[in-house]
Amino acid sequence: MDVSPQDEAALQAVTFRRWSMLASLAMVLYEYVITFSEEMKHIWRYEFFTLFPDAYDEMKQFRAPLRPVRLIYIFSRYVAIIVGSVNVFLIFGPLSSTNIPRHRCRQWFTFQLSAACLIMGSLDAILMLRVDVSYSRICDINFIHPSVIYYGSSVLITHISLVALTVWKYDLIKMNIPIVRIVTRDGAWITVLVCSMFSTLVPWALIHKVQKAHILFGWPISMISIGCCRMIMNMQKLDVVSTELSNDAENLTELTSELLTIQIELKG
Repeated sequence: MDVSPQDEAALQAVTFRRWSMLASLAMVLYEYVITFSEEMKHIWRYEFFTLFPDAYDEMKQFRAPLRPVRLIYIFSRYVAIIVGSVNVFLIFGPLSSTNIPRHRCRQWFTFQLSAACLIMGSLDAILMLRVDVSYSRICDINFIHPSVIYYGSSVLITHISLVALTVWKYDLIKMNIPIVRIVTRDGAWITVLVCSMFSTLVPWALIHKVQKAHILFGWPISMISIGCCRMIMNMQKLDVVSTELSNDAENLTELTSELLTIQIELKG
């Protein structure tokens, strides 16, 4: 039986959607595998030798308290894995055909949109915390957007504002201090990533009427999850106490105290 061009295009779209979602999940799982040892050390704070049954009592003392920053890391990491796994199950199962009821498509879009907003919120929370502590926690920022149509623009404005606030602390940046260098570097590549995604995806979605949810939601969720976890892990691995400061002695004590405070806040 001959297949019409429309049916052939629909089958190709379903196939592409499957492998696209599978690839985005594989990317998150690969990132999870290569950073697992660092996650155990810096997030969960378990020493591997204490995983033996006879050392249960000793193991408890290495458990890190679940403070806000670590909770954001855990949320960003595992929500992305769960959402990706659910999406793969759906597109290889209930959503694998070309004649899916409209209400099921709407439910799937709502699920992915909610997950993407939550992951994006985690990323913004980390970025804002990193800027906030450099201003001694005196910067109150509130963004209220009345319509979803402005969401893409608000994301760009938010991240560009965070870059501007970071650059404003130029007196710290020019001192080439490791903790400031990491905050600046991570903020820069996250801003490029997010702005590139939204500058591309928002116009694409408007043009194509959000026909391919696996691109609009699947890949951003995976990449933002990796970005959140990478930023937190970089701060967890940094030892500010060993930082060498080659600045005037008059401001050394005050600056060291400020940097210690910043790292404590960012480590949660």
